[in-house]
Amino acid sequence: ERYGLNQPGLNQHSLGGEVVSPSGFPWIAAAVVTCTTMMIHNIYPVRCSLFVLAYDVLDSLGLFFEIFVTGRLVLNELVMKKLALFGCTCLLVAHSVKDQ
Repeated sequence: ERYGLNQPGLNQHSLGGEVVSPSGFPWIAAAVVTCTTMMIHNIYPVRCSLFVLAYDVLDSLGLFFEIFVTGRLVLNELVMKKLALFGCTCLLVAHSVKDQ
Protein backbone atom coordinates (compact mmCIF):
# COMPACT_ATOMS: atom_id res chain seq x y z
CA GLU A 1 0.00 0.00 0.00
CA ARG A 2 1.44 3.34 -1.04
CA TYR A 3 -0.14 6.72 -0.21
CA GLY A 4 -3.25 4.89 0.98
CA LEU A 5 -3.76 3.40 -2.46
CA ASN A 6 -5.14 -0.02 -3.20
CA GLN A 7 -7.38 -1.76 -5.62
CA PRO A 8 -11.14 -1.52 -5.15
CA GLY A 9 -12.45 -4.40 -3.07
CA LEU A 10 -9.05 -5.20 -1.57
CA ASN A 11 -9.37 -5.47 2.18
CA GLN A 12 -7.44 -6.80 5.12
CA HIS A 13 -9.01 -10.27 4.83
CA SER A 14 -7.73 -10.74 1.28
CA LEU A 15 -4.22 -10.02 2.54
CA GLY A 16 -4.45 -12.87 5.02
CA GLY A 17 -5.21 -10.54 7.94
CA GLU A 18 -1.63 -9.27 8.04
CA VAL A 19 -1.09 -5.54 8.35
CA VAL A 20 2.20 -4.22 6.99
CA SER A 21 3.59 -1.15 8.71
CA PRO A 22 6.72 0.77 7.75
CA SER A 23 9.73 0.47 10.02
CA GLY A 24 12.92 2.46 10.33
CA PHE A 25 13.70 6.13 10.04
CA PRO A 26 12.51 8.00 6.90
CA TRP A 27 15.92 9.27 5.76
CA ILE A 28 14.67 10.58 2.42
CA ALA A 29 11.92 12.58 4.12
CA ALA A 30 14.50 14.05 6.51
CA ALA A 31 16.68 15.08 3.55
CA VAL A 32 13.71 16.70 1.79
CA VAL A 33 12.79 18.66 4.94
CA THR A 34 16.42 19.72 5.39
CA CYS A 35 16.69 20.91 1.79
CA THR A 36 13.39 22.77 2.05
CA THR A 37 14.56 24.52 5.23
CA MET A 38 17.83 25.47 3.55
CA MET A 39 15.90 26.92 0.60
CA ILE A 40 13.80 29.05 2.96
CA HIS A 41 17.01 30.53 4.40
CA ASN A 42 18.48 31.04 0.90
CA ILE A 43 21.31 28.52 1.44
CA TYR A 44 22.10 26.78 -1.87
CA PRO A 45 18.55 27.29 -3.18
CA VAL A 46 19.19 25.85 -6.66
CA ARG A 47 20.99 22.73 -5.43
CA CYS A 48 18.34 22.05 -2.81
CA SER A 49 15.46 22.61 -5.19
CA LEU A 50 17.08 20.30 -7.74
CA PHE A 51 17.37 17.60 -5.07
CA VAL A 52 13.69 17.98 -4.17
CA LEU A 53 12.81 17.98 -7.88
CA ALA A 54 14.80 14.77 -8.42
CA TYR A 55 12.99 13.13 -5.51
CA ASP A 56 9.62 14.24 -6.88
CA VAL A 57 10.48 13.03 -10.40
CA LEU A 58 11.46 9.56 -9.17
CA ASP A 59 8.41 9.31 -6.94
CA SER A 60 6.04 10.54 -9.67
CA LEU A 61 7.52 8.15 -12.23
CA GLY A 62 7.00 5.31 -9.77
CA LEU A 63 3.38 6.34 -9.29
CA PHE A 64 2.77 6.61 -13.04
CA PHE A 65 4.29 3.16 -13.55
CA GLU A 66 2.25 1.54 -10.79
CA ILE A 67 -1.01 3.13 -11.94
CA PHE A 68 -0.83 3.09 -15.74
CA VAL A 69 1.56 0.23 -16.54
CA THR A 70 0.88 -2.40 -13.88
CA GLY A 71 -2.64 -1.31 -12.96
CA ARG A 72 -2.09 -2.31 -9.34
CA LEU A 73 -3.05 1.10 -7.94
CA VAL A 74 -6.07 3.32 -8.40
CA LEU A 75 -6.04 7.09 -8.92
CA ASN A 76 -7.35 9.01 -5.94
CA GLU A 77 -6.90 12.44 -4.42
CA LEU A 78 -3.65 11.51 -2.65
CA VAL A 79 -2.02 10.59 -5.96
CA MET A 80 -3.26 13.80 -7.55
CA LYS A 81 -1.85 15.78 -4.62
CA LYS A 82 1.55 14.11 -5.07
CA LEU A 83 1.54 14.94 -8.78
CA ALA A 84 0.54 18.55 -7.98
CA LEU A 85 3.54 18.78 -5.65
CA PHE A 86 5.71 17.72 -8.57
CA GLY A 87 4.35 20.66 -10.58
CA CYS A 88 4.95 23.06 -7.69
CA THR A 89 8.54 21.88 -7.37
CA CYS A 90 9.09 22.47 -11.10
CA LEU A 91 7.81 26.03 -10.70
CA LEU A 92 10.12 26.57 -7.72
CA VAL A 93 13.16 25.39 -9.68
CA ALA A 94 12.24 27.52 -12.70
CA HIS A 95 11.82 30.63 -10.54
CA SER A 96 15.11 30.03 -8.70
CA VAL A 97 17.05 29.51 -11.93
CA LYS A 98 15.47 32.62 -13.48
CA ASP A 99 16.67 34.73 -10.52
CA GLN A 100 20.27 33.50 -10.85
